[in-house]
Amino acid sequence: MSDSTPILIGAASPRPLPELSWQERLVRLEAELRTFASVVVAYSGGVDSSLVLRVAHEVLGPGAIGVIGRSDSYASTSSSSPCARRRPSGRG
Repeated sequence: MSDSTPILIGAASPRPLPELSWQERLVRLEAELRTFASVVVAYSGGVDSSLVLRVAHEVLGPGAIGVIGRSDSYASTSSSSPCARRRPSGRG
């Protein structure tokens, strides 16, 4: 690189639509999901993918599928840990 401008790694990007509450964001997510007959959610077991998969399942039922990637570069327990951590929500 000939440019001397530093590259910022991990710099926070501005939050999209900062004026919306989490409830309004949830309503928007649900509305967006309703535009699809089915979705596949890449599920990592983290908070973000867990939320998206949960909301997708509530909106689309069996039309929402969660998938977990599998790779030889992961520890053998990595691919099963999100499933092992899953707890029933008690809803629908």
